[in-house]
Amino acid sequence: PVAQGASWVVEPGVVGRVTASNNANFDAGDRRESDTIVIVAPTIAVYGVGRRLRLSGSAELAMVSYLSDTQRDRFDPVGNLSATVEAVEGWLFVDAALAARRSVIDPLAPRLEEPSGLNRVTETTARVAPYIDRTFPNDLRLRLRSDPGHGTEVRVELPCA
Repeated sequence: PVAQGASWVVEPGVVGRVTASNNANFDAGDRRESDTIVIVAPTIAVYGVGRRLRLSGSAELAMVSYLSDTQRDRFDPVGNLSATVEAVEGWLFVDAALAARRSVIDPLAPRLEEPSGLNRVTETTARVAPYIDRTFPNDLRLRLRSDPGHGTEVRVELPCA
């Protein structure tokens, strides 16, 4: 069951492409090979705000198939997901993120801009950053946070008189 007052949107989809190529292996001269490349990519986007959870992200899992086997078939995931969870009400929060993206292996070698196993690699990164954020009586606020790559933050805010 969805938490009371929560707002969630889920958007599924599918993208498909078929490419006929007379040089599917990106070779020079008489070693060129023809192939038909079929790409089917289910997609999903999700956005949500609940009482103690905020979530947003999108993902695509491209299935790339070379019908004449000039290259091996592969799955090519890309996406990102980020969330903030209030783990202990009014005290402990956790920011988290997960991302997968395509990167070029050799910037001088041939490559396709669409999903492909040619000169591409999928990089995955993850981040988890717990922090304390508490407002005390008289508007006194304490925040202790440590983010990977961003350092540690200790902040005490006093109300203006």
